[in-house]
Amino acid sequence: MEKTVEIDGVEYKVIPIPPADSPYSALYSEKVKKFAALTTIQEANKLSAELEEIVAKILSKTVTPQPSKKAHETQLLNEVIIVTRKVMEDAGLFRKDKRSNAEESGADGASPAQAAKRPIGTKG
Repeated sequence: MEKTVEIDGVEYKVIPIPPADSPYSALYSEKVKKFAALTTIQEANKLSAELEEIVAKILSKTVTPQPSKKAHETQLLNEVIIVTRKVMEDAGLFRKDKRSNAEESGADGASPAQAAKRPIGTKG
């Protein structure tokens, strides 16, 4: 799957993150989670540099031509995430919609673990 994205008159081709490069995506997600725990400017500077390197690596594998403006990187990264998610959903690698609690737990509202513990043919 390929998507064409135009930003400020520049046309980019965006493809999903190749499976071999998915560790960069996972690393990016883990680094972003650390935002709330930052306590010093030095930690922020280090994380910022790491994120910049990770984003550059992801975009180098998924976007043509490479963005010449830093301002385009955020939108392009978002487009990469969208096309990657779409491909993964189509491949069945994760669900688009979560099952409702009723579907997961059964009609009586018991969790799957609770339902497994009770004798067969009984409820609640």
